This record gives sequence, C-alpha cells and structure tokens, in this order.
Amino acid sequence: MSSRPGDEVVLSLRQVSRRYGRTEVLSRLTLNVSAGQIVGLVGPNGADKTTLLSIMGCELAPSAGDVAVLG
Repeated sequence: MSSRPGDEVVLSLRQVSRRYGRTEVLSRLTLNVSAGQIVGLVGPNGADKTTLLSIMGCELAPSAGDVAVLG
C-alpha cells in the first residue's frame, strides 16, 4: 500500500524487520499511511500483529528498518 501523491504521510515504515533471537517475525515490511486513511491488520493468532502495532506506536524498536510517525 502506498500513499497517494499530495497526501500527508502520517506513518511510514521502511524495510522494518523484527527478530526474537534467531526467529524473524517481521521481514522487511514497508508501509505508508496517509492522513485520513483507514488501515486494518488481519491475520491468525501468532501472526505478530501486536508486535507490528507496538513498533508503530514506538513502544518496541524494530531490529532493522525505519519508522516515522508524523514526519
């Protein structure tokens, strides 16, 4: 998913990965969310949706990649 040209990007994840020991639970995730956009996370139990939300909320650091919230 990418933002539309001219829209203000309020959340940007670039090549975000998260590891626990040798286990990679998120692999090179890239996502841009524009102001006013609605995004849903869908997946089975154990798919690390909560890990992703914790990274987006700056509560958990990614093992690799960049996260920008409001610039």
